[in-house]
Amino acid sequence: MKGAGVRAQQRRAEGEVRTLPWWSETATTNVWVGPLNTAGQASAWAGAINQHLGAGGSTQAVSVAAMRRSAAPVTAYAVDATLTLPMQLHGQAALRDVVLSAPGATHALVESGRPVLGEYFANTLLDDAEALRGADVEVALVLHGSEIRDLHAHAERDLSSPFRGEWSDRWQSMQSNVEATREILAAWTGPVFVTTADLLDDVPEATLLPVVADVAKMQAAPSVAPLSRDVPTVLHAPSNPLLKGSAEIDSVLQQMEDEGLLTYRRLVGVPHAQMAATIAAADIVIDQIVLSNPGVLLAESMAAGRIAVAHLRDEVRMRMQRNDPQGEAPRSLRQPPTTCVR
Repeated sequence: MKGAGVRAQQRRAEGEVRTLPWWSETATTNVWVGPLNTAGQASAWAGAINQHLGAGGSTQAVSVAAMRRSAAPVTAYAVDATLTLPMQLHGQAALRDVVLSAPGATHALVESGRPVLGEYFANTLLDDAEALRGADVEVALVLHGSEIRDLHAHAERDLSSPFRGEWSDRWQSMQSNVEATREILAAWTGPVFVTTADLLDDVPEATLLPVVADVAKMQAAPSVAPLSRDVPTVLHAPSNPLLKGSAEIDSVLQQMEDEGLLTYRRLVGVPHAQMAATIAAADIVIDQIVLSNPGVLLAESMAAGRIAVAHLRDEVRMRMQRNDPQGEAPRSLRQPPTTCVR
């Protein structure tokens, strides 16, 4: 009976995999993006591909997120295909089939060295590389941040680094993850992308694939002009307070609120579907003051026309300028104000 139950789970999981929104029969370029959807970027990149390259249906992209046992649903980002735990455990054959068999993937943008064909948190991209190349799938690796940012090097180059001083078990675990990603990177021979300009310190051979913000969505949320109220509202909504300098931000801004200088909104776990309205309700958004990474919240805040505050080293600002097609320089703290980033 136990074997029959497992087989029933397998059939159900494979059926669920096959009914996910994969590519149409008419598309000739099929792009798989995932399997983490970190900060909603897999979904954002897939949407950009479909918007700008998908005319006539010849190009389609699908974003994929493999569910983890520890995943917190409250901040979940929209994604085209969610692979539940049963799908991952019992639907590997179907997953391989939809990726490798016609009309399978022609391209794959793989996050953080995770695999494409199943066993998402046990194997790595290297376990799938031969099968993908055998099916003529062109594969690129994209790195988001904590999986490749060397904590020792960051502490040496940035006086604001949270990794200075005595390390916690958390920092040790993060550095171990970095070492594991380095092993994948050392064996990887395909293209490599990073999502923020600071990561070019850690992966100088990579190409910048900038984070994406839905400008239209951010601008559509009801708002008032920044600093038009007598007392400004300052928002801080950290995804990870330890990596944002949140303790210092909380201390300073709470004191300023006590003095009547501002209204401080400190938020955690806001569903991404509500972030546009949340950001639009603020005058000033403080992203982070320690890491020097221009991330998604910073981009979304500027897209919403808010005053956005973040710590960026001058080297990072200059890289952003070099990668900006309009050549606009992010402002150094030692320079007069200019447009920050596009």
